[in-house]
Amino acid sequence: MIQVFYRAVDGYSKARSFPNLVAARRYAQSRVGETPEIGPGYAIAGDGIGKITVKGCTLQELFPKAFPSEQPKPRRIQYLTNGDIVDLDREDFDYPQDGAADLPDLPF
Repeated sequence: MIQVFYRAVDGYSKARSFPNLVAARRYAQSRVGETPEIGPGYAIAGDGIGKITVKGCTLQELFPKAFPSEQPKPRRIQYLTNGDIVDLDREDFDYPQDGAADLPDLPF
């Protein structure tokens, strides 16, 4: 059983129980949208009007689009130089936060 609690800034509140995740997700997303702002233990609508809390599942299960998955980094990097393909292990690459990468010094 999943319990979803909704509270609006005007004082309106509602608690509902759902037998499955699909129904709970549908209700929660109808109240605060598919990608609400996520706080510690709650989800807030983008306009700040409604707040969702939940028991029996996680906020990530209710709002999967609000939790973007990290893109996997390539295991090996190849690039062409002087007609040769150079392989670098991912660990030899520096991945700064902005996504740009600095190439290590190469022996040629």
